[in-house]
Amino acid sequence: MMKRTLAAGLAALLLASAATLPSQAAPVKVGMITTLSGGGAGLGIDVRDGFMLALKQAGDAGAEVEVIAEDDQQKPDVAVQIADKMIQSDQVDILTGII
Repeated sequence: MMKRTLAAGLAALLLASAATLPSQAAPVKVGMITTLSGGGAGLGIDVRDGFMLALKQAGDAGAEVEVIAEDDQQKPDVAVQIADKMIQSDQVDILTGII
């Protein structure tokens, strides 16, 4: 429950930040690293889907947020590689979803 509250709070913060940006600004890029396969997939899928639902319910403000979701496969070394890729190649503004 606390993680869902945290995810909802983060989504609200992102949307509030995105709403104050000029309309020509690039969308806020959010990198979401979570477990989408294996035994912990249920929680990771719920986190991802809850975050996406919050963006959808935000309406126009959510349109200025681009989410890049990746599966960490419950392996710390894979998560580190994904985080490096998201920061360096995808140039995300925020990383979230880590369980």
